[in-house]
Amino acid sequence: KGRVFLTISDASSGESSERELFRIEKVIDLDWSPDGRRIAFSGVRAGKTDLYVYNTLAGSQVPLWGDGWDDLHPDWTPDGRGLFFSSNRPDLDDVDASPAIPRDIPLDIWRYDLDTGEMERIGLPNFWEGSCWPAGGGAAGPLGDRSLPETYS
Repeated sequence: KGRVFLTISDASSGESSERELFRIEKVIDLDWSPDGRRIAFSGVRAGKTDLYVYNTLAGSQVPLWGDGWDDLHPDWTPDGRGLFFSSNRPDLDDVDASPAIPRDIPLDIWRYDLDTGEMERIGLPNFWEGSCWPAGGGAAGPLGDRSLPETYS
């Protein structure tokens, strides 16, 4: 197996640094935090797609969880305290759901609070195909040109 590296380049100085992403087979998508100090990415490990946060100052990566659901297209909240992402995970109260049992579950938008670790299903199915925050905020994200309900903006 090959190794996966993250290369960060400074456009003003022309300098770049390369860091290995340990135990990651592939990076699907990533997004810089609003303060520019962290990168959220969807990474494949052991064939499963989960979200990770890479701290650019410390040079470390932290998995946010490790489960069998597909977690894709991370997009930082404007305040940098949470992430929106798309996932095929079922509602949190669905105790019978298992990623080991294939189910036809559409990708919905979820919000993850980095401070509390709480996850909330926003429930906008299949809205992840676009490429920017409607309020002019981030990079590629799960909402496309659609806007969130005012509660989440």
